[in-house]
Amino acid sequence: MRKAFLPLLLILILCLTACGGPKEVRDLPVTVDFEGAAIAGTYTGFVEKKLPQGEGTFVYSDGDRTVTCSGSWENGLPVGTSQLIYEGMLCQYGQEKYTGTYSGE
Repeated sequence: MRKAFLPLLLILILCLTACGGPKEVRDLPVTVDFEGAAIAGTYTGFVEKKLPQGEGTFVYSDGDRTVTCSGSWENGLPVGTSQLIYEGMLCQYGQEKYTGTYSGE
């Protein structure tokens, strides 16, 4: 009985690592939908079914400006509290204009 247990355990471990479960990726090309706007960039973090899932960072750059979104992801969308970092981009809120970092939901 003990001799059969070890091969079965190894097969189970191989199946779990080869199939299913989040995988960690680096600089994966993805397109993210931010409130109806499809934005192409790269994603580093965990994915499941080729979609950002779990903790990760999405980076969009057009050469003149870069936007980085770090936080939690579900089904390819940012959820909860994230940190957005704008580099080379001017943002306007009311009469105020700024560049920098926004952290919130």
